[in-house]
Amino acid sequence: RLLHAAADAAWLGGLADRAVALLDEARRHDPPPELAVRIEHLRGHIATRQGPIAEAQRILLAAAEQAVPIDPDRGAVILAEAVNASFHAGDAATMRLAAARAAPLATDAPDGRTAFFVLSAQGMALTFSGEGARGAAAFRSAVEVLEHSDQFRDDPRLLAWAAMGPLWLREMNTGRPLVDQALALARRTAAVGVLPFLLTYVAFDHAGADRWAEAQAGLHEAISLA
Repeated sequence: RLLHAAADAAWLGGLADRAVALLDEARRHDPPPELAVRIEHLRGHIATRQGPIAEAQRILLAAAEQAVPIDPDRGAVILAEAVNASFHAGDAATMRLAAARAAPLATDAPDGRTAFFVLSAQGMALTFSGEGARGAAAFRSAVEVLEHSDQFRDDPRLLAWAAMGPLWLREMNTGRPLVDQALALARRTAAVGVLPFLLTYVAFDHAGADRWAEAQAGLHEAISLA
């Protein structure tokens, strides 16, 4: 547990190689199932950012299969991350597969967290597969869930997801404060492991709105941190 916690802290602090080494060491200690899932989740999360992307997909899908029976909430998060990894791989089929596996988890969820990740996964998978209207509807529902919940908006590991819906929708009045809150919290907590990904998405959004100087500044900062 200490090795996993140290790896998590290293990743948030921008020490990716250190985080991977600590996770490899933790795996050698034959952790119990719940902890093994958390270790694999973080491995997959880091692999999504570092590559190879196919390895990230494999790790996350396998971790989700382990997680769903013992921790459905984490299973939903992992499947959403698998959708995101598959998006970066240009793999629409796996996006749809992971989103479909996540969908039943929202049925009996005790709070909005699981619903948010299931809806976000569906929004990405449907939009990327060409079903823009259904994807947008899922994203709007995800933003609504997040706007009415304060239980996980302060988790720096999930900050990029808070901005995902508004940035995919490109609607000026849908969830825009969530983007600003996510970026401000990442800076305030010095979450260096989060900032490159989040800054890149925000810069894409600025470029789409003809805010070229801000987009350029954001991308240069993201590159520097990455």
